[in-house]
Amino acid sequence: EHPDTATCHSNIGSVLSDMGENSAALQSQQKALVIREKVLGPEHPDTATCHSNIGSVFEEMGDFRAGLKSEQKALAIREKVLGPKHSDTVHCHYYIGEFQKELGDFGAALESYQKALAVAEETEADHPWTRTYRERVDEMLREMEGDEEEQEEEDEEEEWE
Repeated sequence: EHPDTATCHSNIGSVLSDMGENSAALQSQQKALVIREKVLGPEHPDTATCHSNIGSVFEEMGDFRAGLKSEQKALAIREKVLGPKHSDTVHCHYYIGEFQKELGDFGAALESYQKALAVAEETEADHPWTRTYRERVDEMLREMEGDEEEQEEEDEEEEWE
């Protein structure tokens, strides 16, 4: 077992995912994770990347809850090993927000997007990802505002019935 073998499994998993073969992709990504945990340890940046890759496959499968858990594992490792201001750590917050949004937890998604944006504005203000984070925050605020307005309209309709 060698880190390069894990990389091969991960690359194969990515190709399988691109082909829509998500079950096989998940197996390949999980093999990569097992090798990296054994060879590099559970708290290595490459191990975190495996968790994130697994989360991406779960996203493709529509299993947002499992994807969220995988991305949260990646975040915990990256915060500990890389620190809270590393771009990989910041990007984890964004992906966690994506999963939370898909699960309908808009408040948590907004908070995750805001965490990513706050650090990105401080460290990489002109980076394209910073614009993406800002757009997501604005999108979530509009969506949440729209939900509140819709709820108010429903409440008013119920009062008239």
